[in-house]
Amino acid sequence: MAKLSLLCLSSILPALICWASSADLPTNYEYFTEGGIVAGLNADQRYFKLNEKEITIFSGAFHYFRVHSSQWRDRLRKMRAAGLNTIETYVSWNLHEYHSGAFDFGHGGSDFEEFLDIAEFIKIAQEEDLFVLVRAGPYICSEWEFGAPLRDTYINVRDWRKGIAIINGFVLGRIFAIGPQQAMYLPAGLLQEGENDLIIFEHFTAPEYVKFSKNAIWGKGTYRNVLPVLDGLVVH
Repeated sequence: MAKLSLLCLSSILPALICWASSADLPTNYEYFTEGGIVAGLNADQRYFKLNEKEITIFSGAFHYFRVHSSQWRDRLRKMRAAGLNTIETYVSWNLHEYHSGAFDFGHGGSDFEEFLDIAEFIKIAQEEDLFVLVRAGPYICSEWEFGAPLRDTYINVRDWRKGIAIINGFVLGRIFAIGPQQAMYLPAGLLQEGENDLIIFEHFTAPEYVKFSKNAIWGKGTYRNVLPVLDGLVVH
């Protein structure tokens, strides 16, 4: 009996030590916000830094609008248990704007309102000690109808150089940085399910598009952020 007890103790002791050690560790949010938030996420070096602290991102995709809100915490908790520290999600604008000019972010009365409270989703992720990478689009692909853009899709081209705009092979005309053509309209009939190609001839650098997207989504905030992009002349 003594040998059996000793054997049982030796088998669970490492697990108890591991549990006790992990219980003393700070959460991700505690560690990366200690001393105050002075910076965002940057990749100015060969690794990521979050709030001036080195971070290795272990991320998995979870599209909140594909899972009922009653299941969010369960799924996020399992992803955290799998060793992830970050989850990535798109924003499905054609669900949020369920009628032209009518938006639902969880309490708007649409048929999908129980799937659309993105603020609550992010809050739950934080409670489960997960960072959130929000890929706001507006075009998201993601095997989603028309890439989930807003119904009336415009691109503000004030920060762009002049050029000839082509979407999926259709010429939209010449754009300029001044005058009434500062906003380029993308009619839904020219958009397609899956990848949409936007080409600007005489437009030499795709980072101008990135600059526009970042300003449109986040504005000119205090912190620099890393924005996913496919660099080059063709922007998806």
